[in-house]
Amino acid sequence: MSKNVRSASELKSLPNYRLEYEEHVPDCSGQGMVFRHIKSGARVCVVSNEDENKVFCIAFRTTPTDDTGVPHITEHSVLCGSDKFPPKDPFMELAKGSLNTFLNAFTYPDKTCYPVASCNDQDFNNLMDVYMDAVLHPNTYKFEEIFKQEGWRYELEDRDSPLTINGVVYSEMKGAFSTAESRQQREIMHALFPDTTYGVESGGDPKAIPDLTYEQFLDFHRRYYHPTNSYIYLYGNMDVEDRLEWLDREYLSEYDEQPVDSEVTEQDPIGESELYSFYPVGEDEDGENAGYLAWAFTMGSFRDTVQNEAMSVLCDALFNVPGAPVREALVKAGIGQDISCYCDTEIRQPSVVMTIRNTSVDKLEDMKKILRETLEKEAREGVNRKSLLGIINGSEFKYCEADMGSPKGLFYGMNILSTWLYDDKMAFEQLHKRDRFQLLRDKIGEGYYEELIRKFMLNGQSVVFQAMAPKKGMVAENEKELADKLAKMKASMSAAEIDKLIADTAALKAYQAAPSTPEELMTIPMLKREDIDKKAPEYIIEETRIADTDTYFHDVDTNGIIYLKFLFDMDMIPADEAVYTAIAARLSGNMDTENYTYLDYNNEMNIYTGGIGMDASALAILGEKDGYRPMLTLGGSVLENNFDKLLELMEEGTFRTKYANAGRIRELMGESKARLQYIMPARGNRTASRHALAGIFQGAYYNEQLSGLGYYRKVCEVLEMKDEQVLEVAKKAEESLGKLIGSDNLLIDVTCKREVFEKIRPSIEKFVKKLSKVRKDAKEPAKRRGPVISLNKSSDGLK
Repeated sequence: MSKNVRSASELKSLPNYRLEYEEHVPDCSGQGMVFRHIKSGARVCVVSNEDENKVFCIAFRTTPTDDTGVPHITEHSVLCGSDKFPPKDPFMELAKGSLNTFLNAFTYPDKTCYPVASCNDQDFNNLMDVYMDAVLHPNTYKFEEIFKQEGWRYELEDRDSPLTINGVVYSEMKGAFSTAESRQQREIMHALFPDTTYGVESGGDPKAIPDLTYEQFLDFHRRYYHPTNSYIYLYGNMDVEDRLEWLDREYLSEYDEQPVDSEVTEQDPIGESELYSFYPVGEDEDGENAGYLAWAFTMGSFRDTVQNEAMSVLCDALFNVPGAPVREALVKAGIGQDISCYCDTEIRQPSVVMTIRNTSVDKLEDMKKILRETLEKEAREGVNRKSLLGIINGSEFKYCEADMGSPKGLFYGMNILSTWLYDDKMAFEQLHKRDRFQLLRDKIGEGYYEELIRKFMLNGQSVVFQAMAPKKGMVAENEKELADKLAKMKASMSAAEIDKLIADTAALKAYQAAPSTPEELMTIPMLKREDIDKKAPEYIIEETRIADTDTYFHDVDTNGIIYLKFLFDMDMIPADEAVYTAIAARLSGNMDTENYTYLDYNNEMNIYTGGIGMDASALAILGEKDGYRPMLTLGGSVLENNFDKLLELMEEGTFRTKYANAGRIRELMGESKARLQYIMPARGNRTASRHALAGIFQGAYYNEQLSGLGYYRKVCEVLEMKDEQVLEVAKKAEESLGKLIGSDNLLIDVTCKREVFEKIRPSIEKFVKKLSKVRKDAKEPAKRRGPVISLNKSSDGLK
């Protein structure tokens, strides 16, 4: 039964709360209400709608003043047991009997958030209870061992062992500080905001973490983890009265309002500066052209919501989309190939960071020159109108989908915090984004975007240019420096101090090894059978046929969006040729076509659709030990009135791509190489596991050629080839598509409402009938399998 509240007037008297304001929030079809808990001062934001995937989040504004990482350590530590739920890892236990759709915690530069989600009412109530008790009544006050385990500690096994430092957050941040990307982001933030909380490391600098004492850690929790400093968020179809009364009765009524100084201050202009630094690489790594260049600046305020949205659009138009003019100028000047620009609008003072990876730090001055010349040209001649329109339309499409890989309610909640955290009256500012998209369109051609270039990009008041070079031996130097410091510290300790540290080390290990008692485990709330709906959710799929082709239809309300996939079997493509299909997927839609330049094609795609993409992967067959089915997917999303345009653009990108441009192919392969060089080490465990599985399972080996090390090595080869060899690779890629794209090698998958499906069926049928036949056998789709591969089992070391 729906508990959707359409107005606060529908709620009965809530004497312990004061309604601050309410409004309809159209972006999530709900009613937004902001309450203040009278006794504790807690802020509570409710978005009531029909979404069964309910979300709860309690966040605290946490503004550190040093690099000890106390917000991060606190986030970890409060999740290690509480008064009401004392097990050491209550969330692991809770997950065993929960149907949660989200369960996590996050530390940001100025806030710490604890969100959970579930579609089950009782489960949702259980999750709220465990999280509220964790943040307000953590066991950290009872057991210093939690601080030592999650934060940092000195360790000494025996008198002859070296003194070391350990801890979950300490180790995590040592790993983070060893990656170039995280170092760069951190240094830029510190340079842009030297006098505010953004100028320190909320996650913790490994060199500073050991400066944090247990008492300082507890003081941080006492100061910031008070309901007066909290931002509580409830979203979805729930009994709002019950949840608010429960919060008051069980937790908030314990507290009196008290002043909490957690205000995020604004940074005064810093002018323009240059920053030079290093990041560590291994002794055997090639440091040539492995540097990072960056350009960053601040802009306006979180209150300037239209301006901030416009700057995000502008960054995409100038730097991120295929054919973006500043990006093109940097690439053609040889400054770099892997270039991205990001606008961060989730902090009090939004900022923009443009990054060039895998380049030479000696090119900093050249980069600055190209930036200024190209930006001046764009400001003078005007930004491409179609690019702006396409990006705005694409952004609106993605925003309406709200598909971020997590519950929609969490996405909306993070949007709410991006303004509510800094102004109590602006909780719902970011849930009116759909209204702003038309404003952004109206400003095209009025000089608005060009003025943003002049104001912030050419004449910014706070600007940082950064060059970060690779440095071999840096890790070893840092480790030696730390080892020497610890050795000196141990040498200065008395015998009694050494004995105490040995005993403390043993005591912590004993604490960690001791399991939670059965009585403690019994406190964790578990769902009972009667709490769970006996009827399982239906998997909505209907088999039909279009143009004599197997079609899978999903009758789902998608807010007017159609999701279409054409899937082509790759069973006739040998493993050693699969990489050419992967290259074809990368080139398709990103090269000039018969009727469009690649910039114009991208603009058309953004203007009329929610995106078009081609991807190849090998899918495991359920119940078959080594059976797999490799498939090429051509997919896209679109609103009903533009469906025929989607098919037109799919046809253009698939069949009319011009592959005879070695320079453009090099650019795309260079981007792929640079991106993989970053992703594979950053996700080293995934890279290694995928490679290991490739020695055991045929499907995993095939996938390595499509998107793993096999693909990466081929990309590297292509970049070393002469133009005629590059074009030969492109020809093989084109031929690979020709072997696959056929009406007799096809499956169709469509998701939308039934009445929409019936309207678009003729257009799909017409598209399929244009396809030729490519198969040389009559094998039924369900019996198609990837080619048999002879695997060579070996032990490999990746570096």
